[in-house]
Amino acid sequence: MFHPIAYQSTCHDANVTATLLPVIYRMPTRTRFGLLVLGVGAAILLLVARFLTPSPSGNGTHQQLGLPPCTMVTLLGRPCPFCGMTTAWSWLLRGEIKRAANANAGGLLAGILAILLSVWLTMTAIKGRWWLVRPNPRMIFALSLCFSVVTLTDWIYRLWITS
Repeated sequence: MFHPIAYQSTCHDANVTATLLPVIYRMPTRTRFGLLVLGVGAAILLLVARFLTPSPSGNGTHQQLGLPPCTMVTLLGRPCPFCGMTTAWSWLLRGEIKRAANANAGGLLAGILAILLSVWLTMTAIKGRWWLVRPNPRMIFALSLCFSVVTLTDWIYRLWITS
């Protein structure tokens, strides 16, 4: 577990009380490298999404990368919860928030998180300690739950209400 500040006690004489000196924690090099790879990787995904042309239908933008159409759409004729996420990222990176939300609200949220994560992970790797905030299981669970609820709610809305 990473602690930004650890304390070390020093005592030179048995009659002297211990003094606490702050020791600044630095992450191991391989941890910093891993965080840098994740941060730069997120930035590359965002850059790719920026250069894709958003599909006017709201989904299918990923096919410009040579990927096949959604299997659920092909087999069942209905979109999956992730249909429109690439389109949402592409609209988001053009500043078209409303169009991004219309394509896939979960994709919009994921795109915003990717922007924040790319900066946060890169800065953490450069500094060698957690920048601004240190992650914890509750925070990760809350973000995951929020993403899941938004994505599933948007999917249900697109599947049963707008169809």
